[in-house]
Order: sequence, then structure tokens, then C-alpha cells
Amino acid sequence: MSSFTPKLKRTPKPRTARLPIHGKADHNLGFLAAIGGLVVNWSNNESVFLAMLQCLLKLDGLVVSIVWHSQRTSKARLDLIARLSRQQIQDTSLVEDIEDAISKFSGLSRTRNFFCHATYEYAQDLSLLTATSYSLANEGDPIRRDTKPMNLATLNEIGHASVQLAEFNRGLWKLVRRMEAALGVQRLMPLGAPSDNRLPEVPPSPTDTAP
Repeated sequence: MSSFTPKLKRTPKPRTARLPIHGKADHNLGFLAAIGGLVVNWSNNESVFLAMLQCLLKLDGLVVSIVWHSQRTSKARLDLIARLSRQQIQDTSLVEDIEDAISKFSGLSRTRNFFCHATYEYAQDLSLLTATSYSLANEGDPIRRDTKPMNLATLNEIGHASVQLAEFNRGLWKLVRRMEAALGVQRLMPLGAPSDNRLPEVPPSPTDTAP
């Protein structure tokens, strides 16, 4: 007499991730999460400027990536986009909007740059105490020091900048679509993606659609 043992599916065990937090967690966690969100939202916007460069050069994504990374700073990359826009695009209002977006992004980048390059001081209980940034000056003291306390006001400043960057992203994608139309670019290949993939579409908000 044969027997049959059914194969039962095992319930997968829930996976947990451990996030190491140096110092006093109940104080430091908020700052670590806020700065992380700030960095992610800033990087998302910089990648849209890379899409703009794809429009302007009309080249394969990997070739554009070489041009992009050959510019050693974010400012140099944005300056290149501004110059190419003035050269390639006949629509002056579009060029002005691109330059305005570059200017706004540069302003929003100041908060990100401060906290990404700051020196952090801890209190005796290992809670974050201050963040200090240094910059060079051509007049007066050669090095200027700016220190911010790691308190609720600073946490709100970081969060506000992060939200501004997230909201700014939608406007950047609209500029990409306008650049595609102005330059006759039908489609672009995202970096590392198959050739039949398009750049990601951003769903329109209710205010973008006419009644």
C-alpha cells in the first residue's frame, strides 16, 4: 500500500532589517532619516538634469553618461546644460525656464550640501549636538564657519528642503517633455535600460489637466 505525503507550502518568515544608529537613537534617528530623505530627493532631481542632457545631445544614454561624469561637479554639469540649451533651443521662454530651474536647484542644493559635508559634534550622551560647515572666502577670514544646533528648528529646515525638492521634481519632468518636443526627440533610453523602454512618465495632477 503506497502512501502520499502532501507538500505543504511553508509560511515565509517575516524578514526584519536592522539599522545601526550611532549614539542616542531617540534623538539621532530623526536627523538621520531626514538627511537621508534630503539626499535621495536631491539625487532624484539631479538625474532629471541628466535626462535633459540626453535631450540636448541626442545620444545614447551611456555616451551621455560619459559626458555627464566627465564634469566633476554638479555646478559644471548644470552650466553645460545651460550653455547647450542656449545653443540648441530656439524657444526663448523654454530656455529661460530651464535656466530658472537650474537656479532654483542650485538654491535648494545649499541645504543638502551643508549637511552632506558638515562636521558633526556629539554630546556626552552621544546625541547629535551641532553640525558645522566650512567655506572658503576671498575677503576677510579665508575660512568661514557656520554652525547649526541639531534641534527641532534644524530638523524642520531639513524636512522642508526635502519636501521642496520632491515637489520640484514634477516641474523638472515637464521641462524634459517640452525639450523633447522642441528638439524633436521622440524617445530616450534611460541609462542601463533596454532600448524599448521609455523614460518614466509622471502622471498629471488634477491642476495639469484642463476641464
